[in-house]
Amino acid sequence: MSKQLLTCAFASVVVFLWSAAQAGAPPRTDYRVLGVARARFKPGQLRLPLVVHERSGVARSGVVVTSGVPFPPGFLTDVKKLGVVDKDGAPVPSQAVVMIKWWKPTYDDSVQWALVSFLCDVPANGTSTYYLTDDGKAVPPKTPLDISEGWDGSHRIGTGPATFVVLGSGNSLIAGAKLGNRDVIAGKGLRGVITSGEWPGRKLAAASTHAGTHQRQHVKVEEQGPVRVVVTIKGRHKPGDKDGKHYDFTARLYFEANSPTVRIVYTIRNGVLDPKLINGKRRAYIWPIEDASLVADLALGDGAQATTLAEGKEVTAAELAAYQDSSGGDKWQKLGGGNYENWLSRYTKGQTVRGVTFRGYKVTAGDRELGKGNAHSGVIDVSNGKLGVAAALRNFRVEYPSAIAASGKQLRIGLFPGEFSEPFHLKSGQRESWDVRLTLHADKAP
Repeated sequence: MSKQLLTCAFASVVVFLWSAAQAGAPPRTDYRVLGVARARFKPGQLRLPLVVHERSGVARSGVVVTSGVPFPPGFLTDVKKLGVVDKDGAPVPSQAVVMIKWWKPTYDDSVQWALVSFLCDVPANGTSTYYLTDDGKAVPPKTPLDISEGWDGSHRIGTGPATFVVLGSGNSLIAGAKLGNRDVIAGKGLRGVITSGEWPGRKLAAASTHAGTHQRQHVKVEEQGPVRVVVTIKGRHKPGDKDGKHYDFTARLYFEANSPTVRIVYTIRNGVLDPKLINGKRRAYIWPIEDASLVADLALGDGAQATTLAEGKEVTAAELAAYQDSSGGDKWQKLGGGNYENWLSRYTKGQTVRGVTFRGYKVTAGDRELGKGNAHSGVIDVSNGKLGVAAALRNFRVEYPSAIAASGKQLRIGLFPGEFSEPFHLKSGQRESWDVRLTLHADKAP
């Protein structure tokens, strides 16, 4: 596995736009884009440069780039008119959705911000310039990206190289995933699971498991186009306590054209309040969490090997886990002496960071320690030589504690990992989100 697998690189879009709007002012048509050659900024004749920079030294072909684009009041009434063309004026696959409008009665309900996505090519350490237009003539070419709905509310998303299935109800976020016609995710699929701590008053047993469960009416296609499909799933972790109460979840699944990757943004939320008022207050519920993980059943077999990096060196075993227990910094165990730390120490054990037991991370295979260091990348790959999946958890070190583990049969992303020495809680109204990417691949990891 190359180091490229263990680094995340994102192309960025720089939109050069200067505009000002005053409440109640009539729509203008004489806007100018300053300092940008070949730009036009007039309704119906828009030619706004979108400059893509590649800073990781990897040539990109057909990658999705997304940017928010602002518009003055009265300029754009329909995002369907937007399109993206290359430097020669040829349309490229693109789509746009409204983020926010200039609302009436102060304004005219025209578009204030649009989220624009398009496929682009950019050389290593170079730039490419595309242009946003609004004349409705830049019809985007077709891509392999497709979504279809079954009679039971399930959705099949084909990206070209990969196919994913999202069920209309149940406790799997992704019921199955194939690379070509070969299964990678199978069995019970990918699901969110909370292992609870004990709460006798709510008849919640220690080590009881509660799977994220959803109904058909809570599965929505948020965005659909030739570049990206976004499916949102909302539900609750069940069976829950004695009244069926427990933490809610929201999962957003992002699928892109020509890509074998699915991005999962998983959010756990405490949104439960008792409807009855007691002395003018509502009862809140805070369930203890021993572990919260995304778990996927894999179809890679017993011969598969998991691989990750420890201090720049590959570590491989049939079953592998990486766990980040602390920040890994010089002061990983001690709070500083500033005003914030002094205030925070009232809620911690003096000046000691609660729960941490060692500096940085460890990579293990069962009881064997195979590597350690200060900051793990949060990326792991598992492959049988012909088929595999790479998984990445964003901000793995920064948002410690974090865990990631893999074998030929199962993948686990530890969100609130049970390896930590203390339980986790979310107070009423609190939520926590994690950003995960799974990339299916053939013989070699990406």
